[in-house]
Amino acid sequence: MQRHLEQQVGIAPGRLNEYSLIEFARPGNPPVQIHHGTRDEVEPIGAVRQFRDAMVRRGNECTLIEYDHAGHGFHYPGDSGHFDEVIEATALFLLDRIATT
Repeated sequence: MQRHLEQQVGIAPGRLNEYSLIEFARPGNPPVQIHHGTRDEVEPIGAVRQFRDAMVRRGNECTLIEYDHAGHGFHYPGDSGHFDEVIEATALFLLDRIATT
């Protein structure tokens, strides 16, 4: 799987881990909110859960909102039915942080 993904996106063999967001989970990162579909075919939900957990273990705020049965790009306007929900949750997340600063 890793070799296939490296070839698909043009990354040199054996270097995929250098591009993993989990490598950037360090103490002091800003608050993060992630919207992700449980059936994302590009980035599996398990990897996103691992990232969230790594961020939290390092003392960062990281909220993951999962959308059951949603695939990659589910949050765009159109037939997905999640666009308004994602925009509202994001706006509330940002407004809450503005109010506490």
